Amino acid sequence: VTAEAARLQTQSAERSGLISAQVFERVSLKGRDYLGMVALLPGVIDTRNREAPGWNNIGGITINGNRSGTINLTLDGVSSLDTGSMTGPYLAPSVEAVGELKVLLTNYQAEYGRSSGGTINAVIKGGTRDFHGTAYYFKRNEAFNANEFFRNRDGLPRPRYRFDYPGYTVGGPLYLPGKFNTSKEKLFFFWSQEFLPRKYPTRVGRLNFPTGAERSGDFSRSLDTNQRLIQVLDPLNNRQQFPNNIVPASRIDRSGQGLLNLFPLPNAVDPANTFNAAFQSQVDQPRDEDLLRIDWNISQKTIFYARAIRDYEAFRGDFNFVLASDNWPQFPIEYSIQSAGLVSTLIHTFRPNLVNEFTFGINRALQLVKPLNQAGIDRNDRNKLNLNLPQFNPSINPLNLVPNANFGGVTNAPQLNIEQRYPFFGTNNIWNWSDNLSWIAGSHNLKFGFYLERTTRNAARSSAFNGTFDFGRNVNNPLDSNHPYANALLGIVNSYTEADGHPNAHARYRNLEWFVQDNWKVSKRLTLDYGVRFYWIEPTASAGDRLAA
Repeated sequence: VTAEAARLQTQSAERSGLISAQVFERVSLKGRDYLGMVALLPGVIDTRNREAPGWNNIGGITINGNRSGTINLTLDGVSSLDTGSMTGPYLAPSVEAVGELKVLLTNYQAEYGRSSGGTINAVIKGGTRDFHGTAYYFKRNEAFNANEFFRNRDGLPRPRYRFDYPGYTVGGPLYLPGKFNTSKEKLFFFWSQEFLPRKYPTRVGRLNFPTGAERSGDFSRSLDTNQRLIQVLDPLNNRQQFPNNIVPASRIDRSGQGLLNLFPLPNAVDPANTFNAAFQSQVDQPRDEDLLRIDWNISQKTIFYARAIRDYEAFRGDFNFVLASDNWPQFPIEYSIQSAGLVSTLIHTFRPNLVNEFTFGINRALQLVKPLNQAGIDRNDRNKLNLNLPQFNPSINPLNLVPNANFGGVTNAPQLNIEQRYPFFGTNNIWNWSDNLSWIAGSHNLKFGFYLERTTRNAARSSAFNGTFDFGRNVNNPLDSNHPYANALLGIVNSYTEADGHPNAHARYRNLEWFVQDNWKVSKRLTLDYGVRFYWIEPTASAGDRLAA
């Protein structure tokens, strides 16, 4: 048993925290997400439920109360963020591969910049003279869980919850006995690989779908939450109630009826009439990662290392994840994120008091959305559904997908909702160059340097490419029937919106920064830590586009 008293940080004026590899080994993380460790530090709040590592996991972290989007997240000194939204990361190394995690909380030196909030920097392990390796397997399964009361009540099975999480690392010297690196002091490697074929349930949805009777025009049993009949009014008869609250078959608009028939039939009963259908889907979210670091001691004065990482993550399902419907399982898609990063650093010692460090790195990511299967396309194809709903601009909807539609006024109303950026693509490339020169002159520890970042961010933009109908209840609409589903059956709309284009954006920007700082030990009892950093930030431009905002 050992103990160490907390000491005052006297090397610089910064407030920071360092989490070492030993802490990662000794602290259990349910989701195996290295960013979950930052919550151990004072001034850091983490509100995210970290089920697993992966894309966008910086969300939920706040450092000293700063806004989201002000945190700079780096991997071996290179930004690992989605510069479209300042979220991320694309690259999420294994807990077993992280050598240390440093969080700069506030008052840090001029060397660190780019963002106005805190900085989180992860450093990957390197190889050593001895061979070391680890192998691991973590498992979570619904067999270990009990079902919930309300799921039992609604007849829903225990939700699928499966994490089978294997991985391994190996590191050591690169040598050939008697021929190359025989002293095992020149060249080293570290390799990490892990797999997470994750499957998880969506949230339980509870909505009021149109009943079979309502789809045929019979609203005689359509009650509100107070158990009162919802009157359906005839807009062609001074808005008098239809006899027996039934819309005649001759008045039914077949396209409006076809839109209602896209919804599944009710499968549940709620005495309060707040929902008539309970449903849940499954999302298949595979993830895998490969990581390699090479360290090379070129000479006594020069060392070099390079690190490469590749991540793949995908979401496959029909409901309740990014770029999929969040209302009900309408349109199955596959959303994939393919990312890779490379960083190289050269450190040269000119003399014992003069050291230069040059780093170049690039992180790249590609996001794609495509239909998960042909059945999903067929289920949302206007032609195959015999919907007579022409568009003003059909060229921007090449799959001829059904329009979106809202039914405001129904308690827990469903929607027809295909994500307005579909078919989505997004590319994000970040190039970083930095050079720092450290010079110890007497009691002064001087440092000079520059930082250059170039970013390209190409992505599909939102537009009502398939058109959007609003069938909601509206007392100001003289044709309103008093029920959104009856409005659809009668062909009555509050509004229809359709874009005349489906644009993409191609953002570009450069960011140049330079600094000088000094850590001056005036005496044994007094140290002055001061510096200045300059920024030149170009306005973001969109290459070759005509945009308005």
